[in-house]
Amino acid sequence: MSLYQRRDFLKKSFKGLAGIGLLGMIDFIASCKRKIRPNFLIFIADDLGWSDTGLYNPNIHTGNLNKIAAYGLQLTRFYVQPIEGASLLSFLTGKFASRFGFIAPDIEVNMEKIVQDGNTLPQILRSNGYETAFIGKWTLGTINQSPLERFGFNYSYGLIKGKDKKERLHRNGKPIKAVASFTDLIEKEAVHYLTSLRDKMKPFFLMIPFNMPHSFYNEESKWINLYKKVFKDEEKAIYAASITHMDHAIGKILDAIKDEGLQTNTLVLFFSDNGAKLMLPQNKYKINSNRPFRGEKGQLYEGGIHVPALMLWFTQLHKGVRARTIHVADMYPTIAKLAGISINQETRLDGLNVWSTIKNNKPVPERVLYWRTKTELAIRKGKWKLINKGPTPFVGKAELYNINSDPGESIDFSLDYPQIVARLTGELKKQYIKESSL
Repeated sequence: MSLYQRRDFLKKSFKGLAGIGLLGMIDFIASCKRKIRPNFLIFIADDLGWSDTGLYNPNIHTGNLNKIAAYGLQLTRFYVQPIEGASLLSFLTGKFASRFGFIAPDIEVNMEKIVQDGNTLPQILRSNGYETAFIGKWTLGTINQSPLERFGFNYSYGLIKGKDKKERLHRNGKPIKAVASFTDLIEKEAVHYLTSLRDKMKPFFLMIPFNMPHSFYNEESKWINLYKKVFKDEEKAIYAASITHMDHAIGKILDAIKDEGLQTNTLVLFFSDNGAKLMLPQNKYKINSNRPFRGEKGQLYEGGIHVPALMLWFTQLHKGVRARTIHVADMYPTIAKLAGISINQETRLDGLNVWSTIKNNKPVPERVLYWRTKTELAIRKGKWKLINKGPTPFVGKAELYNINSDPGESIDFSLDYPQIVARLTGELKKQYIKESSL
């Protein structure tokens, strides 16, 4: 195109814009803004321990997770809930899972109450023009209790429990059959969604919760063979193989993001839903690890709730480490803000918008983090963490830890600082009473 042709083209273009009028111009500008809204790709591992990736254990090969860490951010103080499903619930609602009575895997939660106000994260994203999809293991009730479409997902695929509580494969709530490992099925479905199924005129929000390494004992021999010379114990080899297989699937999905030209405008988040379960029947050789933390899945020591987490966004985040305290519930308001969505104040989130912390390493405002299970409660404020060994804050024994100086929770300061114990116990009671009124 010559210089004169370009001038003529620009004149015609501006005439065309002038002809659409003020309202048309507003629509045009709004559509431009919508096009630059980010995509969100969320990977969630199942029961992955702190030292169960190549980031902290050189014996386990996770080349793709290592690349995310090398080019993105390691979120080294990322907290979740201690039990299956609870972290997913916090992520989707921006609230501590115990606000809904979710304090144990065997407790049935009123899912209808959660979705009826239309305030789950996928619901607000969908109502603001996002394509929303869930491809993976659903851990919030059965297919009858909590259909994923009601939670706000346009598209869903993966494992979900039926009335008999057995997991079954489904697509959009309808049972299907497939013969392959679930990790491979997730990979293929996610790639298919990114390349063919989604509406490419809209930004997307895609969640991919794996069932590994929780279900490691079903791993395929081709992955196990990679570790036969690394670990003498077969169970260790199988466990490590399931993590490497998951990492491979993550790499293939990220390849699809690149092939679709979505790299520069996609925020990628990876985390584990809770710490590793160390006392599995198969775990006689200690095949998994939450080191250097104490405790395991289901407990409120760091090993149960302090998990590996990574974030990548090529155009927005510089590589590095964020050693600020972030909770999984913070992802709701953070993602909403990045998507340009204002949150209804009546939603009363526990999570905070921590984008300035993630992007610029600014301190997180001091706040209370709170956990509750059937048998214990915990609260963290600043450097101090109080664990109450009892079902309510009114009974049981208190333990006090300085998490900043002793992340392994080896020294109980409860007898040394009774005034701090009293203050944090008071905070714990406030949170417990607050939940009782919900």
